[in-house]
Amino acid sequence: MFLEGLASGDSFTITQRLGPGATGCRLDPNGLVEAVSHLALQIDQHVDMIFLNRFGKGEEDGQGFRPVIEQAFVLNIPTLIVVRETYLQAWRQFCGDEYTALSADKDDIIKWYDGFARLQEIRESA
Repeated sequence: MFLEGLASGDSFTITQRLGPGATGCRLDPNGLVEAVSHLALQIDQHVDMIFLNRFGKGEEDGQGFRPVIEQAFVLNIPTLIVVRETYLQAWRQFCGDEYTALSADKDDIIKWYDGFARLQEIRESA
């Protein structure tokens, strides 16, 4: 598996080879840290929106992309992220009521982003 920065085009391998017959988690913690660090730097250079593949076990434990999600929240950057039912309680503990549940429908996502952008314009003009 790899992650790709849509803005930069950079890609990061986040799995490790465990050898034949291995049954453990293939996630490469070092590869993930590298990807998270790169994304955090990109956010500091201003981005319009962040897409993340999921809020999962690592984020529940305070690792993974959690620092990026926190940084996006502080900087008021809209972040689109998938949260499976398994992690919904951890997600709610993490962000309280500061989220909008969306369907996977493209039009719903566009409406959400447009509403967020309008709110930003209002805040900046005040």
